[in-house]
Amino acid sequence: MNYQELIDQGFIYLYRGDRYTDSCYKLQPCSPVLSNAAKCIRGKNGNMLVNFVSGRVVILARQLRRLDKLVLKGTGCYMSYPKQLVSKQLALPF
Repeated sequence: MNYQELIDQGFIYLYRGDRYTDSCYKLQPCSPVLSNAAKCIRGKNGNMLVNFVSGRVVILARQLRRLDKLVLKGTGCYMSYPKQLVSKQLALPF
C-alpha cells in the first residue's frame, strides 16, 4: 500500500481497527470530520468522528495512525529533536 498516494487523495489517517471492528473498515484510509472551529470532533471516551469512503462513522481514536508519519517511517527518515541533558539519567527533548 502506497501511503503517499492516500495522502494525495486527501486522507489523513489509516484506521487499524480491533477485533470488534467490521472488516470493511479495517486498514482503510479516512479523514476527520472537523467542527466549525476546524478541530476534530472527539468524544469523551476516546472516540472520533471520521469520514470513510462509505460514509461517516464513529471509531476508536486510539486505532488511528497518521499517514504522514507512516510515510516517514517507511522511508527511514526520522524526525530527531535536539535533547537537553538535565542529568545523567534524564534527557528531555526541547
